[in-house]
Amino acid sequence: MDAQEVCLALNISKRTLQSYREYGIIPCSFIGGKYMYKESDLVRVLTQKGKITYGWSNHKAVRRVHNDDENT
Repeated sequence: MDAQEVCLALNISKRTLQSYREYGIIPCSFIGGKYMYKESDLVRVLTQKGKITYGWSNHKAVRRVHNDDENT
C-alpha cells in the first residue's frame, strides 16, 4: 500500500503517517521513490493492545505505550 492508501484506510493525515513512520510505529519500505506499507503490518498495529501517546522528555519527542490492563 502507498501512503495515500494508508492515510485513507486509517483516516489519518500524511503528516500523522510521517510521524508514525519516524517513531517506528508503522514499518515501511522505500521503493521507487515512494514509501510502501504492508497491509499485514497495518493490521498488527491496529490490533495491538494499548494506546500510544506522545510527550516531551528533555526536549525530545517520546512515544509512550499504555497497556489497557494496567488499571485492572
